Amino acid sequence: MNTEAASAAHGVAPAVSTDAAPAPHRGWLRRHGWVFVVVVALVAVALIAGAPSSSPAPLDPASTAPDGTKALVLLLRDLGADVHTGTAVPAAGPGVVLVLQDQLNDADRGSLQAWVNRGGELVITDPSSALAGVAPDESTQDAILGASGLAINSNCPLPGLQDVVSLDPSGAILLETASGQAGCFAAGHGDFLVARSQGAGTVVVIGGPGLWENANLGLADNGVLAADLLAPAPRTDVTVIAASRIGGGNQGLLALISPRIKEAFWGMVGAFFLIVLWRARRLGRPVPDLVPVELPGSGLVVATGNLLQEAGQRGHAATLLRADLRRIVADRLGVDGRLPAETVAEVAAARTGIPVARLMVALAGPPPATDSDLLALAQMVEATRLEVISAR
Repeated sequence: MNTEAASAAHGVAPAVSTDAAPAPHRGWLRRHGWVFVVVVALVAVALIAGAPSSSPAPLDPASTAPDGTKALVLLLRDLGADVHTGTAVPAAGPGVVLVLQDQLNDADRGSLQAWVNRGGELVITDPSSALAGVAPDESTQDAILGASGLAINSNCPLPGLQDVVSLDPSGAILLETASGQAGCFAAGHGDFLVARSQGAGTVVVIGGPGLWENANLGLADNGVLAADLLAPAPRTDVTVIAASRIGGGNQGLLALISPRIKEAFWGMVGAFFLIVLWRARRLGRPVPDLVPVELPGSGLVVATGNLLQEAGQRGHAATLLRADLRRIVADRLGVDGRLPAETVAEVAAARTGIPVARLMVALAGPPPATDSDLLALAQMVEATRLEVISAR
């Protein structure tokens, strides 16, 4: 007795797959199609946005535009100064650092202040910077400095500025001079330049960077002030720190995330692990779980068929096949399955047109003598079942 007969004995028809196997490339697209969609979306965004603008930033030491400061760099180099440009803060050594626009982070500001305390000179043209330490003159906020020039303050305590006769501040603001600070180039109640000592060094704050832009450096004594403050002697080491180019920094997108958001994220991660530990706890000693062995239905059918085949129980297999057919016919025709086979055969013949003799062989015939007889009986039972099911 083979496995087909055993399957038929339990009413299980051999499964025949009619669906073709999916093409390999279709399966790959189904699994990785989202990667293709993301790549296409990024390319579309790049094409729509276009290339980043190549125009230089204002106050760029390498820019020759009217609002650039390359002329200032060339002037200082002509005076014999060693000029370095960029956003790097000097590590050690004397010299002058010019901050045109403060876009430094807290760590760089701390390093720059420590450098000033060791004897460096900081010149900053961004009064709003935390490095400036000055406030705008509120009493003269309406008197923004124009192009009329400023008379030199004869009481300016900074040495080397006596040859600056007039300045063109180009829209700068006036600053308040607090106690311990020295103000120069007064206008109204404020000063255009404020200096103070910090540690062993000096901090000089100017009301704006406009006087040292390319378009304004040659006006009045703007260039003279740059030479006196930034390159008072040959071989002076000058570091010009300006606004960084867009995309030219060394910080990533994570630097834009607020520290509070980062703290909240790590707090949620910690809470997640605490919940996992709490839910994973087990009180008392571990209890062994006896898992029953589960056998697949198809495996059970195959095993039963093999046992019947080895024992030569063709009659038992035939009895199972006929009992299953009687149950199906009775359910289909709405009769009691416990009725005699002759009664079930007569009712089925009357409603389906199948000969009574063939129904009796399928429902209550003699036991098969050989495996071939059992196979023929299984085929007859299956054919009868199909006829009864399809009959109206």
